[in-house]
Amino acid sequence: YPVNPYLQVNLRLGYTSYSGAFSNNETIDNIIVDGIGRQGTIEHLLDVSIGNIGIEPTVSYRVMNSLYLRAGLRLSLITGTYYDQIEKIVDPPDRGTFADGRSFRNKSNGDINNALSFQEGLIFGSSYELTMNKQKSLFLVPEIYYTYLFTPVISDYDWTIHSVSFGLAIKYRIPAPPPPPPQDRRSTRLNSSHADIHLLPSSA
Repeated sequence: YPVNPYLQVNLRLGYTSYSGAFSNNETIDNIIVDGIGRQGTIEHLLDVSIGNIGIEPTVSYRVMNSLYLRAGLRLSLITGTYYDQIEKIVDPPDRGTFADGRSFRNKSNGDINNALSFQEGLIFGSSYELTMNKQKSLFLVPEIYYTYLFTPVISDYDWTIHSVSFGLAIKYRIPAPPPPPPQDRRSTRLNSSHADIHLLPSSA
């Protein structure tokens, strides 16, 4: 909603899916190679996806021509979570097992336990309006945004989400009504004339 030629108030509703892959290597001493325990390296792998639906009240400021800077809030409800994790031996790369004879362990997947159902954070970004019609009511808007959610994903864990997103939006703006037609200030003078008709009696 335009407040003035430079300032706009916006409200957006949308669905977002955050996903990420995490990995970390660890050196341990109990990898079995040819029946003998030795030192080796394992890799911890974790894939995560989190879906949420939220609203984004923001304020946009036009800095030049059609370029806008935007800042505001994101308030969202978590609609679903999923994780997939595994630990596997990476050194030695071609042999070596754990005590159970397998080259991997701690494989599991499913919903993330104790995930908080509500997320809140800040949004910063910019957009540029490209006019698509002569009436200047339809725009194609490329945009880039950085989102910082300061609510942790899991209660009592220092795990928060940061994201950078790119996108294209189509914006419609109700055109301003056309100006009223100019008034005709010319004055027209009406001249009237009349004729008196007298009927005279005829003589015999």
